[in-house]
Amino acid sequence: MNTDATATNGTPTSPDGLEHEIERTREDLVGTVDAIVERVHPKEVADRNAEQLKRDAQRALEQAQEQASDLQDRASTFVEENPDRAKNYAIGAGLVLALLFLRRRRRRTRTDG
Repeated sequence: MNTDATATNGTPTSPDGLEHEIERTREDLVGTVDAIVERVHPKEVADRNAEQLKRDAQRALEQAQEQASDLQDRASTFVEENPDRAKNYAIGAGLVLALLFLRRRRRRTRTDG
């Protein structure tokens, strides 16, 4: 027979030992429940989501800036290597924009008058 106040598996067998083990388990459980409550609290969830959105937006901004820089480099290279074609494209784009502007202006005058 074991004369200790603890069984061979480490579980206390004395009333005081059991009470101490129950109290320690209760404190552990309270800590776990508090952590769960904090984790699922709406403000905490909203804060985490807001932080994730900020990180995602920052990452998207960085990608867009990289792509814009790449496009600018490619356009500059194209213009340097093909000045006549670039000039023709610019004139064509200007004409398209002018036609769109005139068309829109014409529609406004019809609806206003």
